[in-house]
Amino acid sequence: MSNGTAYSDEEINLLAHGPMIVMMATTESDGVTPMGLLKESAAVAGFMSKAHDTYHDNLLVLLVIDGQDKIDKTLLENRTYDELLAMVDDLSAMLKDDAESGGYRRFLLEVAEHTANAAGEGLFGSGVRISAQEADFLNYLKQRLGLV
Repeated sequence: MSNGTAYSDEEINLLAHGPMIVMMATTESDGVTPMGLLKESAAVAGFMSKAHDTYHDNLLVLLVIDGQDKIDKTLLENRTYDELLAMVDDLSAMLKDDAESGGYRRFLLEVAEHTANAAGEGLFGSGVRISAQEADFLNYLKQRLGLV
């Protein structure tokens, strides 16, 4: 394609929603609290700022990171957990079977893992880092992305 990947510009735009989709699905998997959402959003923002260096050799991931300012965040507002899972399914279905897509799959899993590890279950989020529901979602995501 003209952007140097196996994806069209429109597909890249859709894939750019992936990090937000998996972050929201991870957050919704065990319920959203204001403090948890704040911690999880900060963790993902920190990861995204470092991911540019980590994935410096994966053009698809770099285009997705650079496309974060162009995504339509309203597409994700007020979504139920089941709707977010359906979005994960749609996202995974459009992925091609090439090296760059493999890197994108790992990138999405890392977004979800950073989200899940950001806030614990205890008082002020200090307890167990990954809840049973988050662990279930991480396993679901691994299966959907073909990372098992």
